[in-house]
Amino acid sequence: MKKKVIAIIIVLLAGAVGLFLWQTKVSAPNTPKEEIKQEKETGPVRSELTGLETTVEKAKRPITAVMVENSSEARPQSGLKDAGVVFEAVAEGGITRFVALYQEAQPDLIGPVRSIRPYFVEWAAGFDAGLAHVGGSELA
Repeated sequence: MKKKVIAIIIVLLAGAVGLFLWQTKVSAPNTPKEEIKQEKETGPVRSELTGLETTVEKAKRPITAVMVENSSEARPQSGLKDAGVVFEAVAEGGITRFVALYQEAQPDLIGPVRSIRPYFVEWAAGFDAGLAHVGGSELA
């Protein structure tokens, strides 16, 4: 008997909730939705990569990460001054490498380009960046 009472209460509650939801849907006014006009952005905007002001066109460019050698034999490097962000980390044997992130600037020459390491892949992924490198690391 107790189970029947509980079942009846559940059915009544479900019916009441359904009736309430149906009534609120029926009584809602049928006003047309306002069209949201997207205004074309003009003027300077903030770069998602650097946080600095830039043009809308440059801010919409994809971010590209390039692996650059940093051994003494590789200097001087090309294109690092044009990068929005540069990370440096040890690759192996005490030699460091850079991963340079580009969005606004598009330098004619970047390099010397080397193979990427797994931690640089993770860092570039944080910026949703495409990767450019030469060679291969089994782990990357």
